[in-house]
Amino acid sequence: MQTTTTLTCVTLHTPTIATFRWETSTNLHIQPGQAVNVDMGSWRGKREFHYIHDEKSSLANDDFICTWTVSSFALPKTETTTFSVTSREKKDGAVTVPLFEIAREVSVETGHAFPRLEVIVIGISGDFTLPQSLGPSHYFYSRTERDTSIDIIGVGWGKYISLALSTQR
Repeated sequence: MQTTTTLTCVTLHTPTIATFRWETSTNLHIQPGQAVNVDMGSWRGKREFHYIHDEKSSLANDDFICTWTVSSFALPKTETTTFSVTSREKKDGAVTVPLFEIAREVSVETGHAFPRLEVIVIGISGDFTLPQSLGPSHYFYSRTERDTSIDIIGVGWGKYISLALSTQR
């Protein structure tokens, strides 16, 4: 059975950073630090792989298969039907530009109908995870009452959001 995922919520943090929450058709086991691989081709259209793209260099190698580090987490040894990814809009991005257009429409217009965006989950990847044996004595991030967000978004930092938050449970 093919797993699909549907966009259910968008939180726009800045004009170019947002968290996208997705709900899946089947349970997934996602450890903090792992990534989700999705095929956005059903939404953006199918495209053949090109090593070089004459018209627009940003389209080279873009076949709409996205690998996003999951910024939410599930408790160890549990499965979930929801996950979040926190992303930065990439200028001329074939996927991020349209996703951020949705984010802006939903956050600005009251009563704006949330679009139905359903894509295929190819799988979960990545083995940069915390050992299951870590407990409260091993926390490397401490949250105070005043803290409401983690501002470490950038290439390579997304996985640390879920890793840090998972130690707080």
